[in-house]
Amino acid sequence: MEPPRYTETELRIHALTDTLISRHGAFSPIDLLLHDGRLTQADYQAWRRGEITWLSERLSCSPQRANALLGIAASWARTLGLTPQPLIPTCWQGEAMGRPLEFCAPDSTLDAALLGYGFHPPTDCAHHQGNLFMDSPVTVTLSQLGRALLARDRQAAQSAWDGLRTLNPTHPLLGCARELLDHLRPGSLLNGHAGEDYHRLRSLQADASEYLEPAAIREYMAPHWLELAQRLNPKHFDCRHPELHSASIYLDLYDYDAAREAVHACTDFRKHAGLMHCLIQADFGRDDRLAGLNSLCQLTWTHPETGLDQWEHLQEHEPSVCAALQALDESESLENSDLPALLLLAEPGLARHIETDGEAPASFVAARELCLHHGTGPRQMQLRVALQQQQPALLQRYLAARKP
Repeated sequence: MEPPRYTETELRIHALTDTLISRHGAFSPIDLLLHDGRLTQADYQAWRRGEITWLSERLSCSPQRANALLGIAASWARTLGLTPQPLIPTCWQGEAMGRPLEFCAPDSTLDAALLGYGFHPPTDCAHHQGNLFMDSPVTVTLSQLGRALLARDRQAAQSAWDGLRTLNPTHPLLGCARELLDHLRPGSLLNGHAGEDYHRLRSLQADASEYLEPAAIREYMAPHWLELAQRLNPKHFDCRHPELHSASIYLDLYDYDAAREAVHACTDFRKHAGLMHCLIQADFGRDDRLAGLNSLCQLTWTHPETGLDQWEHLQEHEPSVCAALQALDESESLENSDLPALLLLAEPGLARHIETDGEAPASFVAARELCLHHGTGPRQMQLRVALQQQQPALLQRYLAARKP
């Protein structure tokens, strides 16, 4: 039987859906809209705060386009064996905290059902609860507790917590769940000491994810993390604790625009490898490939000892990055700082977009000029001589690539 043939759009959405499932253990249609650039984190967070009535009003595509994309993702999730579960997002804060939110107006052509159902592994695969008897009273109570916390329904959460304590007075989740239950309002978990707040949130999220649905706990913790990020001063960066910069937290929330702004708020961000790593992730997360490659080159020139990690991380999705790394491995005379020049030789069109400044080595400048001035005239020969003087191995790679 001939395998199904998919369009480019279908293959792209399949790959994005796979990525989201790999990250979160489940699939949420809102996550797809966020990662596909159809919805901004700022608009999503405003909706969760109750400042926007209909989420559909903030989509950057038509309802028909959204229906098509979400339909592809839902079909693929079913193909993977995931089962649909209703999503009931609630308001994060204020007097309306815990009130269910609506995706779209009743007369909207956007299919609310496509937004209103996430996809999870079958219950018999839910290993995170560590219980083979998935319909046991403890497991049922844990499921009720997770749903109540996510809905910020204090009464239902308290009832589920009391039930869990009755069933198993020594259950490891009781202490953690008590803290989550007592601090439903965003920011109420914070005491004003950044380091303590960070580790408290991280510990609570890890402990709760051992027994409750990780995707649900991540959603529950998001406003607490957002509050912490907003309290941090982005102009200050401590290289001993890079996780305590707001850019790092925004990246964990997949708010790439906010992460990029937080990095640029630090006037000397290029001096800090940690912030440059954040900037690269934010650029590629925003699908701004040219900005990401520029940031990657800057990191390599200013912090060659740590820049290699980013190249290796990107090689799976960037053929030119992969080619540059391969060329580096094949040469005994080239160094990590030559990777940007090797990138240009692998993809000469980038020469018009990769910026040069005081950090760029002379060998890169010479290689860039060669890529910009094709031909065999006197100017080309002068540039070849210049590159030969700076880094002979780069000239050899350049000439080898031009052989017919």
